Amino acid sequence: MGDRRQLPMRLLATTSGLSPCGIADYHNALVAGFGPGVAVSTVRMPTDFAPRSQPMRLLARRAWVSRLARQASRYDTVLVQYHPRYWNHAGRRGEDLFPVFVDAVRCPVLVIVHEPTDPIREGPPGGNRVARVFKQLNLRLFEFLNRCSPSRLPGTALAGCAAVFVHTLELRDWLVGVGVPEGRVKFRPHPVFPLAPPAWSADEVDRRFGLAGRRVAVVVGFPDPRKGFDLAVRALSGLSADVVLVWAGGLRGEPDAREASTLDQLARELGVAGRFIRTGFLAEPELSAVLLRAEVGLAPFRHASGSGSVSRLLAAGLSVVATDLPPFRDMRDAGAGVVLWPGPAPEGLAAAVQEVLSDPTIRKGLRAANARFASTHGFAALATEIALAASAADRVVAGL
Repeated sequence: MGDRRQLPMRLLATTSGLSPCGIADYHNALVAGFGPGVAVSTVRMPTDFAPRSQPMRLLARRAWVSRLARQASRYDTVLVQYHPRYWNHAGRRGEDLFPVFVDAVRCPVLVIVHEPTDPIREGPPGGNRVARVFKQLNLRLFEFLNRCSPSRLPGTALAGCAAVFVHTLELRDWLVGVGVPEGRVKFRPHPVFPLAPPAWSADEVDRRFGLAGRRVAVVVGFPDPRKGFDLAVRALSGLSADVVLVWAGGLRGEPDAREASTLDQLARELGVAGRFIRTGFLAEPELSAVLLRAEVGLAPFRHASGSGSVSRLLAAGLSVVATDLPPFRDMRDAGAGVVLWPGPAPEGLAAAVQEVLSDPTIRKGLRAANARFASTHGFAALATEIALAASAADRVVAGL
């Protein structure tokens, strides 16, 4: 590991292998936030799943993770963007590879947890007697090789990390509940993304998307059903006729395409198809231009463990109406300009949005709150805290 006091600190960071991807965007913003005292190298994690039913594939993935641990051990610290998918965890025993990494790496591990680990939901093996015996042997082999027996899941591997950063109090409490020492879990609201210089003027945005003379509410990101874009479409019926809903986001594959078609069909059925506008995928400067044209951002989520899309709304200074879920409650309590809507009735969402749109004093106060929040909750502030935690962990390992 060399002299841990050398500068700059050498940090190996893992990130999503998908693009576009919210966690990949998060990683890029975080890396840009580190100062000259931290030299970051990046490894993109595989996102395809290697099941026990394909033992050679799972063994190959395990070997890749072991090589990653050896590579990481040559650095001062490793920073893991943790999502279960990146570590082959899908709620089945013997497949999670994060314990392999944590046991093998020889430098401090810092983790940012974006999603909780799924509980084991696998039933007993089925099939005839021979098949059941084979499946049990297969399971025991990979539990042994991957160091992921039921007693190790889900908290033990994370408990071995030097620090675990989370963006919701709910996730912090979950981690403490599964065995991560409370002093190692560090809660910070989701950092605010930097706002790129806009690619277009407001007039150009109006021309491209037919927004002239209209008031704009916006939702951002991929159309995951958990984000509740359908609730925003339903709320259009309860808003004044000059209000349109702009969906600023693209599609990742067939599931997203199906969800987009469902949203289009819903808008037609409700008679608001002309007020539901899809931009398609936008580069950062284009997204900035659309957000700066909007008056209110919506986050009618059904579930959230932290939200980069809401962070982008805050960066643009938008008043945000969000479902009353832990991540958004934590943001509001930390000073962000977020109006909480109890959900799930779209009529309540429409009423909350209309109130914000109808009162410029409310919008002015929310914008001011967002400016203050963004000034203290950016990625540079998080990077500084991570660097301090890494430095403290290095000193402990070095015996200084």
